[in-house]
Amino acid sequence: GEAVALRAGADGWRRAAGGRAPVLVQAHQLVTLTGAPDALHTALLEDADGRPLFNYPLPPGGTRELMFKRGLGALTLTCKVHGAAEPALRLVVVGSPFAVLSDDDGRFAFDGVPAGDLRLSAWAPEHDLPSAHVVLGVGGEATLHIAPE
Repeated sequence: GEAVALRAGADGWRRAAGGRAPVLVQAHQLVTLTGAPDALHTALLEDADGRPLFNYPLPPGGTRELMFKRGLGALTLTCKVHGAAEPALRLVVVGSPFAVLSDDDGRFAFDGVPAGDLRLSAWAPEHDLPSAHVVLGVGGEATLHIAPE
């Protein structure tokens, strides 16, 4: 996929194009982190258990490019310098090209999924979600309902 650009600022980490919604990142997709033009920030990335994966300093206007080698699930990006004063940004790093974030009602759709015997996995904050099995025919569609256990 195309590169993901994230920017630090007084209002926390966000997409460079704006927006604070969770960011979907595929393994081997380029991610560019850019610091605010007028202040030191850090890029502290933590896994779902709060373990740090990295903590990179970003001087004013500085950039850092990175790429994840595999899916890591839900991660949290914060600034260690400004802490709770700036809201965190959620990243979801997946190892599959067939990944999507749902809309506000929890609906989603995939395009270009090959036919076959498939397993769909879902993630939601603070919920354990089951995976679902589906057999998709050539040119077919499937409707699934996945709810917290």
